[in-house]
Amino acid sequence: MAALTTLKLGKTMEKKLHSVGICSAEELMEIGSKQAVFASKYNIPILALLFFITWRRQFAVWR
Repeated sequence: MAALTTLKLGKTMEKKLHSVGICSAEELMEIGSKQAVFASKYNIPILALLFFITWRRQFAVWR
């Protein structure tokens, strides 16, 4: 598991990602950069964001 420091994102972005629960480069790649930046900008825990994205996709199918 590679640390976020290997991606050279900067100390501020690294702290923001840690605050929402993203602690490794693999987690960041799995979640995606757009969702990670959105979560860090609004300080949303990543599990809540993933739940919302999953719910939204299911809702779109039901329409």
